[in-house]
Amino acid sequence: MNTNVQQTILLFILAYLIILVFLLKASNKDLFPNQSAELHPTTGLIYEFENFQNDLFETVKNVCLSFDELIIFSETFIYPPIDFSTISDCSLKLIELEKSLSDSYDRKNLYSIIQNDYLFILPDSTRIVPNNLLSIDVLVSKINLIKADVLLLPFSKESITYCDHFNFDIRRWTLNFVDNGTNCLYRNVNDGFAVFLPKRIFFKLSHPLLRPFVESFLIQSQVLNLKISILESPLFLEYGSKIFSDHHTKAKHDHLEEQRHKIMYAKLGIKKIVNKDNSIEWYGCDRNRPRCFGSIMNDIPEYLIQNRWLPPCCRRNLEITGRYVFNLLEKFHVRYWLEGGSLLGAARNGQIIDWDYDIDIGIYQEDMYKLSILQVLFEKAPGFRIEDGQGFVWEKALEGNFIKIHYSLINRIHVDIFPFVSSNGTMTKDTWFENHPQDMPFPEHFLQPLEQISFIGINVSAPNNVRQFLEMKFGSNAIEQPRYPNNKKTDYE
Repeated sequence: MNTNVQQTILLFILAYLIILVFLLKASNKDLFPNQSAELHPTTGLIYEFENFQNDLFETVKNVCLSFDELIIFSETFIYPPIDFSTISDCSLKLIELEKSLSDSYDRKNLYSIIQNDYLFILPDSTRIVPNNLLSIDVLVSKINLIKADVLLLPFSKESITYCDHFNFDIRRWTLNFVDNGTNCLYRNVNDGFAVFLPKRIFFKLSHPLLRPFVESFLIQSQVLNLKISILESPLFLEYGSKIFSDHHTKAKHDHLEEQRHKIMYAKLGIKKIVNKDNSIEWYGCDRNRPRCFGSIMNDIPEYLIQNRWLPPCCRRNLEITGRYVFNLLEKFHVRYWLEGGSLLGAARNGQIIDWDYDIDIGIYQEDMYKLSILQVLFEKAPGFRIEDGQGFVWEKALEGNFIKIHYSLINRIHVDIFPFVSSNGTMTKDTWFENHPQDMPFPEHFLQPLEQISFIGINVSAPNNVRQFLEMKFGSNAIEQPRYPNNKKTDYE
């Protein structure tokens, strides 16, 4: 065969191969839209497992070859230890946070350890169905095609039927479950989920490794306004061995999950859960635990710095204390009236102002004898306190000549009672707060007569001509134009 013929045949073969490659690429694009020719390196991450019973070895053995790297992350360390070295061709990294003090922070920093752009977070006992090597790259194509931030992959179609619609009201520290909504929380699901997402999205979370993972992830996703898409027909996932199959291990696991939920609520600042039937679960302070904020500095409570309002558990405890005190003042015919910000809240909506932290009450000092505990305290040194038979603590204030009534000695959310005297038709008192411009003497005619106003679910005494009284103290349109302490503007809802 001469040289010219050979060259012609070679050129023909080359042209044929070029056309074939072109056709294969075109076919591949039709099958997997927006997919690049290069597979996307992905890191598998496993960190939800129990030391006392798990399926880690078989899980790693099954899934390892599907990832460029596989990471097992333990919040403590794995005990009893598992020898993964017998699993061949597995690029496995084991991170155990509390195994040794000699381990450097860099060796435990998950962000720097993960080398790839995409993360596949898998529960223990995951199995990847064989002969689906392109499945992960298909997920990349899918997430790009629908412009989602996250893909949620249920292990069965049954899982997605357990959607509880929710709304996380961050300012009010409250997780509300509602009949309809755009956010789903999957609770009490027997078959779990895997999560596929870019690494950059995962580490946008405030608490990316908070357990139980799927629930904490979905709550945080609302905060970040992430777009989540559910892949209802998983391409390649199934469960392997059944874990927690006996009563003992299941009870142990359930107890740990209960504790993790409490930790999750604390980390995310969830103090109150309102279920669809309006039942309430409380996770904040109570009579036996301190209130949720510390001492007030410069009249700005710390929760306002967090762009949040008075925690609902503190509000509940303050309302309980307020109703208790109002009932006693009424019972013993002490002339009293709502003062300051408490009166302002009552005039607005009959409630404590969203960011206020106490209830202010004025009384005629000459009526103290009617309620003996007030008279006793008024004659004592600052700091003297008495616990009454109902667990409330009455204290002579350290800050001035007034009385604090605390929900409990430990909790210390409180109501303030300020004794006023009438002097030539003006109501005045011994203690004034310079950082409270509204704390001023006022004409006694606002108390003659006293009127009733709705506050925290009951009717209480208030000055007459409430609007005039409040505008004298807080300025014009004080009721309609709420402001934070120190006269700072607020985007009040």
